[in-house]
Amino acid sequence: MSTAYTRAQRHRSNYFASILRHRTALSRSYGTHNTNKSMHIEAQIYDDKDNLIQINGYLIVGKPGIRDFYGQLETPDDPNEVEIESAFDHEGNEIELTKDQTNWAIEALWDEAKTY
Repeated sequence: MSTAYTRAQRHRSNYFASILRHRTALSRSYGTHNTNKSMHIEAQIYDDKDNLIQINGYLIVGKPGIRDFYGQLETPDDPNEVEIESAFDHEGNEIELTKDQTNWAIEALWDEAKTY
């Protein structure tokens, strides 16, 4: 009876191990493909009075386009994006940016993103 019990135990552990390997393989193949990758970036700009403004934002990496069975591109790749999360003045207070400051901040975040 002990050998039959160990065979059943071995079969059960092999079965659960195969399920775990299958789930891991699925998460590797589908998990990273369907999610956007983002990275926190910081940049600095100056206002009209030459005071420092600290910009916190994200670089969002675009998803790759869909390809057919032979690797031919069916849809284009999504472009990368930058997004402003917050802005702080030289005293550490959170501020709202003007349109010009927003454009400068986005340009500064793109310049910072190019270094990665």
